[in-house]
Order: sequence, then structure tokens, then C-alpha cells
Amino acid sequence: MNVEMCPKSAMSAKLLIDSRGQELIGWYHSHPFFEANPSQIDIKNHANYQKMFQASNKPFIAAISAPYHSTSFKTSNWRSLNQIILFQIESSNKPYELKFKQLSESEIKRRVLDDLTIHSQKCLQNSN
Repeated sequence: MNVEMCPKSAMSAKLLIDSRGQELIGWYHSHPFFEANPSQIDIKNHANYQKMFQASNKPFIAAISAPYHSTSFKTSNWRSLNQIILFQIESSNKPYELKFKQLSESEIKRRVLDDLTIHSQKCLQNSN
């Protein structure tokens, strides 16, 4: 199984993102049938991506999502995992996990609405 991104595709994506005035802050992939711990390939890939995409000393993040887990491939053993791991590579070429709190959908909606309300109020004040 090949889990590496083609270098040409990676550079094309970077050029497109740069041309739009956007900034790439990381990449993600899934481990659909096992836990989200970074494999040796994940660590190697992220170290390469981190060197390629990291801009102006800003963090470049790797994310791994693991929706399910099983100790065997029998259908009856599958359980929902809903695990997300964020990591970066240290100068020693070892990953370290970044701690975060996963927000519920309702909390995200509430925060977005709060931000929109504040932004709208500022716009109205500035237009007067």
C-alpha cells in the first residue's frame, strides 16, 4: 500500500495554495482500521512535508484520524474509535503529540455564530 504523496503533486498543491494567497498549515490522513498512532512512514512523510511546506517558522501540523478499531478483522469486533492525533516532528526527527480539545458540532456552530455577530457589529460601527 502506497501512502506517500507524489512530490510533483505536493509541489503543484503548494504553488496553487501560494497563488491564492493562502497558507498551508498541515496535512491529514486516516488510519481507517487501527489507532491513530503515527507509523514510521507517517513520521518520515511528515518530516519531509514539514521541511517542504513550513513557512516563516510557523508550525506545520500532521493529523491522523482513526474512526474504527479492531483487534481482528472479524466484523463483530469493530468498535467506534473517533480518535484524532495531531503531531509535529522535533529536530531529533521524533514526533510529539499536540494536545487539543475536540469540540462538538454544536460548540463549533455557537463559536462561529459568536464570531459572526462580533464581526457584524464591528462592521456596523465602522460604517456609521
